[in-house]
Amino acid sequence: MSTPTYLLEINWAGAAWTDESQYMLLDASGSYGLVSPFTSLGDLGHAPVAEMTVRMKNTNGRYSVSKAASQAATNGIYQKKIRFSAGYSGGANSVMFIGRIQDVKEDDITGLATLECKGYDHDIQQQRPSTEAYGDGGDAGGVLRTDQILSQLCTKIGFSGTSLERGYCLIPWWYGDEDDCLAEMKEVAESEAGVAWVDPQTGTLNYWRSDYWVGAGTAGYLTRSNIENLEPVYDYANTFDIVTCHYQPRRKGRSVIVYQLTTPIIVAPGGTVVEEIKLRYPVGEYLSYTANARTGGGVSLNSNLTVTIVTQNAKSWKVQFVNTNSVHAMVIDKFDITGRPIEGLPERKYTKDMANLTIQRRSDVRATVERARYSIQTLAQARLIADLKAFRLEDPPQAITFSMPADPTLNVGDVVTVNFAAAISTINDHFVLLDRAWAYRETFEDTWFAVRLSDLYAYTTISAGTGGGYFEAGVSVLGYGRLYY
Repeated sequence: MSTPTYLLEINWAGAAWTDESQYMLLDASGSYGLVSPFTSLGDLGHAPVAEMTVRMKNTNGRYSVSKAASQAATNGIYQKKIRFSAGYSGGANSVMFIGRIQDVKEDDITGLATLECKGYDHDIQQQRPSTEAYGDGGDAGGVLRTDQILSQLCTKIGFSGTSLERGYCLIPWWYGDEDDCLAEMKEVAESEAGVAWVDPQTGTLNYWRSDYWVGAGTAGYLTRSNIENLEPVYDYANTFDIVTCHYQPRRKGRSVIVYQLTTPIIVAPGGTVVEEIKLRYPVGEYLSYTANARTGGGVSLNSNLTVTIVTQNAKSWKVQFVNTNSVHAMVIDKFDITGRPIEGLPERKYTKDMANLTIQRRSDVRATVERARYSIQTLAQARLIADLKAFRLEDPPQAITFSMPADPTLNVGDVVTVNFAAAISTINDHFVLLDRAWAYRETFEDTWFAVRLSDLYAYTTISAGTGGGYFEAGVSVLGYGRLYY
């Protein structure tokens, strides 16, 4: 009979991983997913960051920064990389979690330490990047697809592990302005009903388009022999007949002054000053600047002023001012920047009415006063989002929660076939695994939240003479159905 096996590693320094398994108690657990259990499919892609908690023997103070010469004191422990792998005897271990240690809870009485860890999505969440403006005639280049924007954000924050499907939609104007980077990525993905998430088993940022599961193969076959405590779930509270998606077209506006100096800048003789400036509007195209420099007595020093734009983002610049005069201090009392700002047109909306419920209920995908929905700018985006969400929300989707002996080879996003015959109801269908909670204690257990695949898409296999549904390569007859909304 196979027994569970595990390997716990910490990267204390450099590239080497240190095996910490001998210090680990049989008490590790974690969770991650694409949607929080029991929440609406309308929130797909907005789950919390991945987490893991593991209890360690700490009688020698190995994980205590206050213990002289300990690993934690020597190398630090906060933000150290940690990796937990598990499997069964006779086979290889599979990575269940890779991330960083965020906190250590020490108990001097029991000699235990609890390591609280978060996935690499937490790394992204802590970043607040600013970027150039991307759009038609923008300073940074042309219009970008969804996946290209995600790639730009990863480059800005130095996150290299990505697997990005090619997006369908172009976002006419986009820029980053010190927002929560993870939230920004999720909103960009949602602009074409896709999902962006970091897989804690690989540490990779994935972008999946809205059609990711169309035609997906099954990764497992689950029956009563390996499923425990299966519970059908119907989300009646989030059933809607009308879905409205708000969007705001954006364009490059007329030439205006986007920045004016309010406090004079003083530069010592032969000196340099670097200023961080915040522009009034996001600038799609920079045109020119005007400056005036003088001595304290009013004598012009314009010929001694050198201006260098160090960093040119859509909403913020870093500018270097150099005084080449070796005798007089320089007073810069004027520095105006002229450009063409990105401006929003009046808000518009697209509504999908399924005309299905006796009492109509409404759900809005709404733009906010912040930039949370900034990426939704076109009717095509709004129609895609509203049509897809309306299908998913018009009837409560068939969802299930179940526990089972953990299978480390399964992952969130996999499609599994569930064949479960019970006294009350029988389930025999394909399900998408959307949320996972695992625990390695006396036993190695998985608890899953899954949604029936057919409830994600208005999808049918098509044969000659049959309309509706989607075209499935290798199965359907060309000329019938559709692949996309």
